[in-house]
Amino acid sequence: MVKEKKFPKISVIIPAYYKRELDLDKFIDRLIAHIFKVAEDYEIIIVYDSKIQNFYNQVKQLSLRNKHIQPVPHNPKIGKEYAYLLEGYKKATSDYILFIDPYSYLKLDNIYILKELMQKEKADIVIGSKRHPYSKVTYSRLRKIASFIYYGLIKLLFNLKINDAQTGLKLYKKNLLNKVLPLIVTKKYAFDLEVLVCSAHHGFKIIEAPVEIKNSYRFEPLRLTDIYHILIDTLAIYYRLKILKFYDRLKPPLATTPSVSILIAAKDYNENLKECIRRCKELDYPDFEIIVLPDKEIDIHEANIKVIPTGKIFPPEKRDIGLKYSKGEIIAFLDDDAFPVENWIKNAVRYFSYDDIAAVGGPAVTPDDSPIRELASGAVYASRLVTWKNNYRYIPKVAMEVDDYPTCNLFIRKDVLDKIGGFGVKFWPGEDTIICHKITKDLGKKIYYDPDVLVYHRRRPLYLPHLRQVINYALHRGYFAKRYPATSLRLSYFFPSFFLIGLSFGWILAFYVAFLKIFYIAALAFYILWLLWIGVMSLNLRVAMYVVSGIFLTHLVYGWYFINGLLVRRLPEEVS
Repeated sequence: MVKEKKFPKISVIIPAYYKRELDLDKFIDRLIAHIFKVAEDYEIIIVYDSKIQNFYNQVKQLSLRNKHIQPVPHNPKIGKEYAYLLEGYKKATSDYILFIDPYSYLKLDNIYILKELMQKEKADIVIGSKRHPYSKVTYSRLRKIASFIYYGLIKLLFNLKINDAQTGLKLYKKNLLNKVLPLIVTKKYAFDLEVLVCSAHHGFKIIEAPVEIKNSYRFEPLRLTDIYHILIDTLAIYYRLKILKFYDRLKPPLATTPSVSILIAAKDYNENLKECIRRCKELDYPDFEIIVLPDKEIDIHEANIKVIPTGKIFPPEKRDIGLKYSKGEIIAFLDDDAFPVENWIKNAVRYFSYDDIAAVGGPAVTPDDSPIRELASGAVYASRLVTWKNNYRYIPKVAMEVDDYPTCNLFIRKDVLDKIGGFGVKFWPGEDTIICHKITKDLGKKIYYDPDVLVYHRRRPLYLPHLRQVINYALHRGYFAKRYPATSLRLSYFFPSFFLIGLSFGWILAFYVAFLKIFYIAALAFYILWLLWIGVMSLNLRVAMYVVSGIFLTHLVYGWYFINGLLVRRLPEEVS
């Protein structure tokens, strides 16, 4: 192998996540000796679990002794490699990024091989592979068989010629991560695979390298639940790649940075609002203001935050008041129980370079650290059995044009809002349907959905708080089916009512007509099987029980109150 020159600089990302003791001092000392074999300069980014005090103490001392070491605290609630790679990537300043797991007992000589292969083969990613013919790894026959079968499936589904994606040693070019990471959906079981599939899809070159793992290392046991979730995530990647064409989406360049006003309607200064404000302050954007609209005065003495007490009125009225005080060219509406990702504004405003796009929205995803009944509520909304094709509002889906979108995560041009007179109603919920109707039908402008314009949204827990929200949604949607048929008179909104009627009266007809009896039993069996399938895909048995029962109750409640909305002569504008 021809010896290539060293990298000018390399960024090394090290995750520290296990509660068990990790001697970072020794590991870092050995690592630095090997880094100088591959790079002239370096930075080490240690992303550590902020909940473990021992890590904070170790990393702080290391950073004080060595200016090349940067500590990055993180509170992980998702797959470790995704979380730690992403946090480290944000801080990396070099064109080459090495991810190395200190718990994997990898011999550090392997780093030099990765660097040599990247240069010689002109590769964009070099991944350590336990199944490389020159690797020296000892693990069980069962794991070898499972790995052989799984990577055979990978080659069949994706034509991806790799034999291992989960070894904790990878060398990336930063331009690849710039392109690929914003497209990644999987956060846990098949994250590594999705990065590779997406990279290959966009023409980046992937090379495998041999590794050597110390014999003292003991692999974690294979669990059936892990195997199941890996397979589900893998099939989901295939669906996004081949069916949705999800990874083909192209973002317009961020040509300008218009000023943005974030309007947050709230009742009081609760923990959700505190989290929302904190995350908004961390946004990566040069020109934005935060306007909080609580019922009464609250104590927030921070720069760039305006507090405008509104009295006890409904969110659309609060937002109309906020518009009068806003200075931004773009207005970003955000609920007080939602919080955005770091590039939230950047990902949205780039679309306003197109004159015909008046508004941009994105998914409101349930946070992974939510209590179990909130997780279940989010899973109910995200299920196609409940929201059908509209589940893109709750989980990232392919970018598209839409005509009706929630204001918990919606950017609208200020001049468009001025033209249509703001919200101008007291409906709540339902105010978003009205304002979107004005934009798309009255003005003939477009609303665009991008999965990267993402916020995390705290849910109302199952059962009663969730069902009370469903009642309001259903009542207004039924009423709007008459009043705003262009965006609300759609067959999918009627499905729960059809289900309720069929469940209530279908058995009577089935009792007298043999054909209807077969149809009734078959339809009910299909529904139950679909419910059970959704339950099986849940994170655990407790979540599954809540999700299955939550979907059933949501259908009954929504179906009944949608009919009420259809039949009511005039719906009161204020709903408590």
